[in-house]
Amino acid sequence: MHSKKGAFYVGQPHHMRLWEPILDKLKKRGMEILYITSHTTFPFEISAFSYGIKPHYIEDLLEPEDLELEEKIYRELSTEIFEIHKMSPAFKALSPLDISKTIRDIVRESILFPKFLKKYKVDIVFALHELNRWGKLLAYITFKMGIPFVTLQEGAYYSKGVTFSYHSEYSTANFIWGEQTLEHLLKFGNAPEKNVIVGDTHLDKALPKYRGKSKKFKRKVCKDFGFDPKKPLILLIHGSGIEKELILGAVLKLIHYDKNYNYILKLHPNVARYSTEEFQQKYQKENFKIVQLYDSYDLLSACDVAVTIGVSTLAFEATAFEKPLIELKYDSEIKGFFARYGISSLVEPYKLTEEIERELRKKGTKEWKEKLKNWQEYVFYKLDCKATERIIDYVDFILKEKSFYRNYSPEPFHFRKKTEKRLSVVLPVFGNAKLLETSLL
Repeated sequence: MHSKKGAFYVGQPHHMRLWEPILDKLKKRGMEILYITSHTTFPFEISAFSYGIKPHYIEDLLEPEDLELEEKIYRELSTEIFEIHKMSPAFKALSPLDISKTIRDIVRESILFPKFLKKYKVDIVFALHELNRWGKLLAYITFKMGIPFVTLQEGAYYSKGVTFSYHSEYSTANFIWGEQTLEHLLKFGNAPEKNVIVGDTHLDKALPKYRGKSKKFKRKVCKDFGFDPKKPLILLIHGSGIEKELILGAVLKLIHYDKNYNYILKLHPNVARYSTEEFQQKYQKENFKIVQLYDSYDLLSACDVAVTIGVSTLAFEATAFEKPLIELKYDSEIKGFFARYGISSLVEPYKLTEEIERELRKKGTKEWKEKLKNWQEYVFYKLDCKATERIIDYVDFILKEKSFYRNYSPEPFHFRKKTEKRLSVVLPVFGNAKLLETSLL
């Protein structure tokens, strides 16, 4: 990869956190990584600063002719969108000033992204996904310019939503965890051949750090929260999109009377900080603590049983840490997600302590281990801590393919007679013929 240049768009902090271990290995293999960002509502550059990296601002490339072109395009677009704004109920809900600023930013970025990629002769572009404005714009521009564009799986994919339709619209390769993710994305019309199964890169560093060290981290966590380490530690995982009041209504009464276990409720990252502090003041007690910023993997390693209230990435990864998992039926409509796959039980809140006791007993059984192994292969492909290496190898393959076809000169084809009107093509298939058929159709 020497002499190759990769560009990474610096977005929110978790974008940087997930890609940096991969980019670091690419640098060690000889690739130069250029970090780019743009002036936005959010100071994205802070994400890079925490790694000691100063990103390029695409606005630094602005020249007078770029500003003239921006103004020309903006005038044309703003006139058209002004008419839409008057008629569209959806647009009426948005501030005209906000719309104008967003349009201007997009116009400027659409001019400067190609300029940046050409100036620095970028060979490949990396982004967390092509779902936000910058990811989608870069995905489209690189597609038009013939530059490979690769993306990652952000977290576990399980919910329904139109955004799942756009994960591989332009990406050359979208690196995903396992078969479960692929099945989910295919339901929403993603291209099967663009989604490459590599495993969960989140776990490449986590598993070596925590494997076989549950007792050590349990002592640490219990010391931090003033728990008795001899009692089982139960981690309650707040699923995304679940109202906190539902959780508390489901478990508070139970926990109030239960002295046999210690409980930690890990709130989802999207809960507002003030709300977390309010909950802590109201509901915490001696054997029940509420946290949000505490290290998730420390908690997973320390706990004896994980209880998921809703679905989240952390609940998926509890199974990678080989923790018994229980789904809480906090509402009568809940059908259960993990329970459908036979990897967890689905219980009413009043039966939770009984189920915890059962899970603690069956944790080491042969049947439990077999179910867990099958689930892990389905979701994570392999837990060999080599997902990052597989991505590096695939990036290397993409660049070699690009180089080969750039230099490849096929012989021109000519019909022998003017009357010939048909052409037959032989497509040699190595691997999954069904995959090719799906792609062609």
